Amino acid sequence: MKDALIFLIYKGGDGKNVTVSPRLGTGHSEPQPLNTVSVKLLEQSGITGGDDETGDYVVNAHCTGCRSWKTGAIDATSTKQPMIYAVGAAHSFFGSDDLNATIVQHQAFGQFTMDLKAAVGQGGVPTDTSQQTGVVHDSDNNNGTTLGSAFHAAIMAATFVLVFPTGAVALRLFERVWLHWMIQSLGVLLILVGAIVGIYISEKHDKVRDILRQSVITPLTRPAAP
Repeated sequence: MKDALIFLIYKGGDGKNVTVSPRLGTGHSEPQPLNTVSVKLLEQSGITGGDDETGDYVVNAHCTGCRSWKTGAIDATSTKQPMIYAVGAAHSFFGSDDLNATIVQHQAFGQFTMDLKAAVGQGGVPTDTSQQTGVVHDSDNNNGTTLGSAFHAAIMAATFVLVFPTGAVALRLFERVWLHWMIQSLGVLLILVGAIVGIYISEKHDKVRDILRQSVITPLTRPAAP
């Protein structure tokens, strides 16, 4: 999604309306706010047919400055304009009116093409917004559990459950300080590797996790008092 113009849609602060935030894709990281594009919500926008997790998010809007942006443009005459979409998990449906709100990584995404000539019509809100004339759905993907997140979980769990206890046993049972030191050093090294992998993965999630993870790992890597 690098250089793509993205319209983030999430629940508004009151839980009934929606917030539309124009963003610029920067790669495998959180999209950044794009101040050169503005969106004005029109009538009939909001959450309908249920609550914020089960209802439909309806957006009728007027966009200004979205024909072209600093890293790309859209061809209004294209009959097969490439488009992408992504949706978040249910727990990520936070409520905010802030256009710069931090988001979490999407859970599913896909691609489609749109006939922009067929999309041109009279001004105002269409009478039937459920029509998909000129839209061709290409693919769907689900993030699920990634190899990186599985590796992070496995190495952190193994270090705390196996490596550190083994180091303690080596000192108490065998009375070998050097063996204890080597095992505990290995544990700290594995923790650092796991932390680096976790922080890399968390770049796709909200930034709070980075802070929490570092606050937990830092005391483990500090040298013990003599």
